Amino acid sequence: MKIFARLLIAAALLTAVACDSEDGGTYDLTVAWNISGLPVCRAYLPEGEFAQDDVVFDSVEINIYEDETAETAIQPPVSVPCETFSYTIARLDRGSYYVTVDALTDWDGDELAFFTGATTVAVSGDDATADVNLAVGKGDVRVIWRFASGLICGADQAGEVTNIVVTMGDMEMAAACGDGQVIFASVPPGSDYIISGTALSKDGEVLLNATLAEAPLIVLPGGSYETELVF
Repeated sequence: MKIFARLLIAAALLTAVACDSEDGGTYDLTVAWNISGLPVCRAYLPEGEFAQDDVVFDSVEINIYEDETAETAIQPPVSVPCETFSYTIARLDRGSYYVTVDALTDWDGDELAFFTGATTVAVSGDDATADVNLAVGKGDVRVIWRFASGLICGADQAGEVTNIVVTMGDMEMAAACGDGQVIFASVPPGSDYIISGTALSKDGEVLLNATLAEAPLIVLPGGSYETELVF
């Protein structure tokens, strides 16, 4: 009986070691991509909406995060020739990851993530694959404000500006005047964005209005912009 008991204990220890080894192992993840469902590295653009007829993607950038809410990737970005259409990331711990892929192109001297995509994938073995379908990316616009009229931000004195409401196309954001800015994220590409702002008192009284002096803002996929409203 003692020998049998020892054998059972040994088997349990071996099982525990095997489980620990498996849980502590690392695995490969293959990231594959396509552009609008096709294995291509070129996209033709709608006539009249853009300053050029097409874009060519020499490379894609791959980032991997712990989850969709994480702001920092778990490793440096990987740049891969677009035409390979897949790349294997080695030695990942078992778990779930959020993978992003950006197809980069040169647009008038700026590198833009013109097509982009993301997916969540579970890594539990070396056969893990993330298939990412890339679609036209979106932009973001930072709107700051200042006063040329003598008004200041505050809420104690009559005539002070408490809040700013900024309108961009059919989007609207409100912020405390002292914040100094609002950021419109994930803005669909377009060429007709009119940006305007309203300065409000603490009682909601309209003190001033302002409209972006430049022509309507053109937002490109993957582009980042900063504009200023002067009240």
